[in-house]
Amino acid sequence: MKIEKICLILVLLGLAIAPLLGGQLSVDPLVNKLADGEVFRALYTGPELPILQHLIIGSFFLIPLGLFLAFRRVIPTPYWRIMASVSWLSILLLFSLSVSDFKAASAVSVAEWGCYAGALYAIVVSLGRNRGPRLALSALAIGVILVGLIGILEYRDNRPIDPNWRIFAGWINPNALAGMLLLGLFPAISLSQSAEERLEKLLWGVGASLIAMALLLTQSKGGFLALGTGVVAWLIVGGIQTRSIKPLIGLTPLLVMVVFGFALSATQKQGSRLTNSKATEVQSTGFRTLLWKSAADLALERPTGWGMGTFRYQSSRPGRNTPTQLAHNSWLQLAAEASPLAPFCMLAILGVWFRRTWQGLKNHYATHQTMYAGVSAAIVASCAHNMVDSDWYQFGIGISFFALLGIGIQLCPDGSAPEIVPKPLRLVGLSLTAGLSFLTLLYFGITEGMRARVAGDAALQKVEELSAGIGTLRGLPIPEGDNYAVLARLNPSGTDLLDAQRSAELTPSIKNYRFLAATLIQREKYAPAESALNAALRLDPNNLSTLKLLFQVFEKQDHPDEMRKLAERVIAIEDKSYFKVRSIPEVIPTEIAEFRVYLASQEPEPRKTELLLAACKTYQSYFETTWPYVRPYVKTDTGGNYAGESMKSVQENLTSFRAALSNLKSAPEVIAGFQGVIDNVRLLSAILMSLVVWQNVRPTVPNHVVRKLFGGLNSFEIKEMRLVGPYSPRKTNPQADRYYAIRKPENIRQLLHSLQNAISERGDWERTYEGDTILGVQVIQNDGKIIETRFSSDYLGQTGGYGEDFANKMKRFISESKRGINHD
Repeated sequence: MKIEKICLILVLLGLAIAPLLGGQLSVDPLVNKLADGEVFRALYTGPELPILQHLIIGSFFLIPLGLFLAFRRVIPTPYWRIMASVSWLSILLLFSLSVSDFKAASAVSVAEWGCYAGALYAIVVSLGRNRGPRLALSALAIGVILVGLIGILEYRDNRPIDPNWRIFAGWINPNALAGMLLLGLFPAISLSQSAEERLEKLLWGVGASLIAMALLLTQSKGGFLALGTGVVAWLIVGGIQTRSIKPLIGLTPLLVMVVFGFALSATQKQGSRLTNSKATEVQSTGFRTLLWKSAADLALERPTGWGMGTFRYQSSRPGRNTPTQLAHNSWLQLAAEASPLAPFCMLAILGVWFRRTWQGLKNHYATHQTMYAGVSAAIVASCAHNMVDSDWYQFGIGISFFALLGIGIQLCPDGSAPEIVPKPLRLVGLSLTAGLSFLTLLYFGITEGMRARVAGDAALQKVEELSAGIGTLRGLPIPEGDNYAVLARLNPSGTDLLDAQRSAELTPSIKNYRFLAATLIQREKYAPAESALNAALRLDPNNLSTLKLLFQVFEKQDHPDEMRKLAERVIAIEDKSYFKVRSIPEVIPTEIAEFRVYLASQEPEPRKTELLLAACKTYQSYFETTWPYVRPYVKTDTGGNYAGESMKSVQENLTSFRAALSNLKSAPEVIAGFQGVIDNVRLLSAILMSLVVWQNVRPTVPNHVVRKLFGGLNSFEIKEMRLVGPYSPRKTNPQADRYYAIRKPENIRQLLHSLQNAISERGDWERTYEGDTILGVQVIQNDGKIIETRFSSDYLGQTGGYGEDFANKMKRFISESKRGINHD
């Protein structure tokens, strides 16, 4: 088989898998855990190995480019001004690596953008001008159609739980997915319009409709704004080229999307995120505005850039917002990371591309003109979406975007030309594009896998494998801060301090500085701990966790003046945008309440009451806003978590809330209102813990059962709760279904008393009906809606006499709960 044919097949495979595997980012290496035998699963669906996923996709473009550079003297070459613009951008990205404080993150990001450039050149050298561009657009469209179908099926599965579910389809978030869908929608429309056979037209039209429906299910406002710009570009470019109304007819899939949207909205009582735009305006627009201002501040503060891939570490430095992975604007993020010249280089690439590809197209085939309209519309829509999201930093989108630029060049008669390239120049190009990017992603991808495997072995307590993994991680030739951060938290052989110091030295992030400070505090080394925390505060001057740890340092050294100043500083953060417009608005930070309680202990009346009242209001907001989001994630007695908030943090905040309330001297009705919140939270905590008992009987109770029962409830909706006793679906006797009704208790003791009375009827729990005994819980809401979950004997893993074991577990739980209440 000729090299040209091999390269074409590889490029087509790369375009098809980019939407499927390119949706994850390297977010936090400390939470990635990989067990033995999970590598292939993680490479396809998991977030644990994003760098290796990116390497796999990039290889399908870098290998063909490398083959051409190594074995062909005459190589199709893009128009020289396009090459010059791409080269200038590459130089800027490489230079940003030299100024970065986070070398590993920058090296990975530069290598990924190197893959983007490699994809553009690989498309040009591999496709040719006739069938190649259509095959390439077909491969990309098929990949996006599959992703859209996965998202639609995901919505089908989650709709019974949450009718307003936003689909992910394997991507890190719905907004990123919307950016990918936009890149496939217009090529699919153009393929339908340019097809000669009716069946082919119909199939591509159905595919485009599936993509449009998936785009609707992302509920991405930015996605719909970008869709509008893409539609305008499609109509303008397609209308000028074809001089007909065919481009307008091609938008039929969008009509299908509109009908689908009306059908969904008719079944959603509360409306979707798109229809309730005011509810998300502060978050989607306000927080993005803060990020854009922060990115602009960073670009002005250091015109040479902070280093590619480092916005996640520097984003909170200006003090406007909490630390965030991306700037939600690729143009501004490029300016902050690689100097303000970088976005101008991108504009130059796009400007030269549009000017060159437009020339001579009117004399080309009509099918090529239609496909060019689809490519242009996709690029315009993506550029618009990059104004509100950092799409080019999502690998699947970035490499597909540059691949579309290459396809557009090959659709144009004068976009590229065969050139004789000297061997030395080819070898330099091979080293700088294919070789350097491939080897960088290969090394850091393998390191990422080793790190996740070590964390997984630690979680599973595999001693021998863990010891071998730690040795391998320490022996890697290139030291990396994330590796030492993992080792420091594992604390092998008492080396946590040395590893923590090394992690902060190599990757001076907020988390690494804070962990180093915590380790130093344990060893009573308060001065260096304070220095580490001050370094973290330079990256994020308003970070509440860091300020809380600094307070502990002052407290250990008995510095009351510094403690007081720090408490006042923390309270002042509440009036800043940093606190008011958070990255996760559902999580209410309670550190400010803790500092208010401390200041109240130092202040006379009336400020003491004022501080305690404000602290109680913060706790109340936490339990009214955050607690409902934490509750569905509680799956075991150790607890799940939502954005770091778990059952443990809920219980700690509940204790602090009660302590603040006990010291509050205010109107009785005010205190009674706070006490009502506490009682409701404690009630639902006990209900959750009763479910935990069932899960301990049989840990395989599926997660969707937990979400179905508790996902839609909040503290004030429950009217009645029932334990469902023995029930047999084969019996027609209505008495076979036995309910133990528990009216909404006024306090936790009443709930436990009701549970104990229900369980005391031992005969009912032990008796079975032909092996089909079912237990469950029925919750009746104020609006009369009933949410019911039942567990059969198959779930409980017992037959015949399981009831005694279940009753004993419930009694033990009740007894332990009562002891805890009495101690309160």
